[in-house]
Parts: sequence; structure tokens; C-alpha cells
Amino acid sequence: MFAPSIPVMAAWANAGILLAAGLVNLVGFPRLHEIYAEYDIPAGFYRTIGIAEIFAALFLVTPELRVWGILLAAPIMFVSVVILLDHRQYRYAAPIVIMMAGLVAATLAVPPFHTYHAVEVPSRFVPNIAALQERVVGDTHS
Repeated sequence: MFAPSIPVMAAWANAGILLAAGLVNLVGFPRLHEIYAEYDIPAGFYRTIGIAEIFAALFLVTPELRVWGILLAAPIMFVSVVILLDHRQYRYAAPIVIMMAGLVAATLAVPPFHTYHAVEVPSRFVPNIAALQERVVGDTHS
């Protein structure tokens, strides 16, 4: 049975919210354009943020890439909170702060580096040094 830990659930919850926010940014609703204009955010920037949020979500659900998802999502969330607090939108900033706490929990779901699966090279690609040396030594004595 699949029983995820709290850090994994935090990573997945953040990924779901980031994916939804990324899709909303990519669609670019007219009201979203107005809000970005009110906050002096350049036109079209919502697409860049949308793509970054989708990548962060994809990275967060992949255990080997989770650290990159956290590193990408954290500044997005931090800047969002700063902008919202600057415009006195406290009720919208609070859930993002909670998501940031979830990112801290998600760091516990990052697998240690030594557990990553190493790519095994088939033996036909690894030269047999002893056989090569015998051939070279055998060629010089002939």
C-alpha cells in the first residue's frame, strides 16, 4: 500500500498548487492582466512565471529533481509574498507563506545523493585494458 510521508505530501501539495497557478498564468485571464498592471509587473511576465511554476511543480513530484523544484519554487513564492505585502494584500500572502513552510517540509523528502540510481555502462563499452596491453605487447614482439 502507498503511504506517503508528510514531507512527500507537502511536496505534492505544493506541486499541485504551483501547477494550477502556472496554468492560470499561462491562460492569462483579463483580470490577471489587470492585477499585474496594478502591481507594475511588465506585460507578458505572467507567461514566464507560469512556465517557471509548471517546471517547479514537475520537479517537485520527481524525487531526484525535488531539490531543483524547491530551489525554483522558493524565490517565486518569496517574491509573490513580498509583492502582496507591499500592496497590503495580507489575506492573499498568508496562504503563500504556508506553502513556503510546506517547501521547508518538502526538503525532508529530498533523497540523499548516494541513493540516486547510477547509470550502469554495459561491459561492451568498457575497454578490457589487459587484452589491449597483450595485443600491444604481442605486436611489438612479432
